[in-house]
Amino acid sequence: MSSETLELHHAQANISKERFYRPELDILRFLAFFLVFLHHSQRMYFPGAALADVGAACASGVQVFFVLSSFLITELLLREKEKTGSVHLRFFYIRRILRIWPLYFFFIGGCLIVSKLTHFTIFTTTQFLFFLFLAGNWWSAFHGFIPRVVGPLWSISLEEQYYIVWPTIARFGRRVLWIASGLFLVASTIALWYLGSAQAERYAIWCNSFVEFQFFALGAMLAMLLHKRTLAFSPVLRIVLALAAFTIIVGDQISLHVILGPKTGPIALIAAYALLSIGIVLLFLAFFGMKVGPSAQPLIYLGKISYGLYVFHDLSLRTIYPLKQRFHFGGLLSLLLSLAVCILLASLSYKFLEMPFLRLKEKFAFVRTRTA
Repeated sequence: MSSETLELHHAQANISKERFYRPELDILRFLAFFLVFLHHSQRMYFPGAALADVGAACASGVQVFFVLSSFLITELLLREKEKTGSVHLRFFYIRRILRIWPLYFFFIGGCLIVSKLTHFTIFTTTQFLFFLFLAGNWWSAFHGFIPRVVGPLWSISLEEQYYIVWPTIARFGRRVLWIASGLFLVASTIALWYLGSAQAERYAIWCNSFVEFQFFALGAMLAMLLHKRTLAFSPVLRIVLALAAFTIIVGDQISLHVILGPKTGPIALIAAYALLSIGIVLLFLAFFGMKVGPSAQPLIYLGKISYGLYVFHDLSLRTIYPLKQRFHFGGLLSLLLSLAVCILLASLSYKFLEMPFLRLKEKFAFVRTRTA
């Protein structure tokens, strides 16, 4: 048994009852999914100029996921380093693999099989290879979004790319984490300037790792600023922060078309992403430290299964859409039916596919989180 493994067992023996878990962030996680769900459903079920900007702004749920993911990963890495004196890369990657890969590869593998066995093309072989090697965002950046059920999974590739580098940086301590976060922000600004000057297509900006890493940097900075702290804001202030966040994000889309809008110059593009970052940080602060009671348990559960919700949401929308066309369902009914199908698929996935791996994942954790 290696010294690292012995250290893991020793750490787990000392923290058997201690867990780091913030249930309010599961609620925010569900909100992030629901924003993306509304973004994709708007174009199908509520077409029209009146809601186009609001629907486009809802795509920012992806960036909320990025900030949340980085915040939680950084907080756990900080706690692990404080508890054990180091960040154990091997166990980190085992945990990430057990969390992300089973559902991800099950889904894209199933899509490839369907593509090969039927006339319904979901993946080309080349597209599959990009997603297989966790570079799906670069396919989308170079060629445009895949207009099928695998399209939204470009963001999974981008998160996995972040996971490759961040724990190694965390081994060097908080000062290096701050420097790295600052460099991520600088790199993102340079990328935005270049892409704006080149009048790049929106998907080339939206799916670009260098652009999106600014949101991971923000999440890491929030983790370091709020490490082992909470925010005792009043409910009124939290509502004000949330309203301000949505006002900024929607206003950003209306005025600067940050999300999938007309091409803009470099200054406007940088300003648009800066406003988007401000809006998302305000939304995060509106939830962080919020007290949750028993009535919030359904939302917390939906946050726990949000990974499956995200993976299956486009499939659920495309399942209900032909029924809407055939039976003339209204937009709201179609949305609710799609959401119900999505929750059903995600719940089954969580229970029968993800949970066994989540229980195994806990055996490799130096800092325990929520129970599976």
